[in-house]
Amino acid sequence: MSLRALDPVAMAKASPYYARNHMGKAMCNLCNVVCTDEPHFLAHLEGKRHSSELEGRDRRNAKRKRLEQEEEEFEAAKARAEASKAADRLMASGGARMSLAPHGKPKHTFRTETDPESQTCKVWLEFYFNVVPEDTRPLHRWRSSREVSDEPEDDVVFLIVACEGYESIALKFPKLTRSTEIDSDNGQYSCRWDPLKKVYAIYFVIG
Repeated sequence: MSLRALDPVAMAKASPYYARNHMGKAMCNLCNVVCTDEPHFLAHLEGKRHSSELEGRDRRNAKRKRLEQEEEEFEAAKARAEASKAADRLMASGGARMSLAPHGKPKHTFRTETDPESQTCKVWLEFYFNVVPEDTRPLHRWRSSREVSDEPEDDVVFLIVACEGYESIALKFPKLTRSTEIDSDNGQYSCRWDPLKKVYAIYFVIG
């Protein structure tokens, strides 16, 4: 049943997006659209613009949750890698050695391509993790030079890749001019884990 077939005032006030502006007119607080009256507001709720705003909000919320979850998982993997290094140093001092990163550093390949028109550089990276525990995958994070190095360089950033059972690896790149929270929707970034081939592939654009 259409919302407009019911009492428009009651239906409008029941919506979480209903508000009144300083002139007393109905408005949608999601789209920031001012409506002439409640029926007009209900028509807006059924329209394309409101639907697009809802979809955009859901995408942003999903992305935020995904980034938060990946950040937690990455920090856990990084902590395990740091614990491995500490254990190696401790055990080596006593003549024994017990590693929490038994597979060492992952091998990786690196390829770049410069676009002469846009003056940007496309970067392809592949990391090989031959032994990965079930329900585990590699993760990566960008970190500033000050977060990684004792002698920071202002014009560089580091890509940190971590995976359980392996030492973390840090690769240095020129400082990105765009956000390191690159949105995959614009084609400037992609990240994919192939659990069958055990390959972690990252693509991004510098410049």
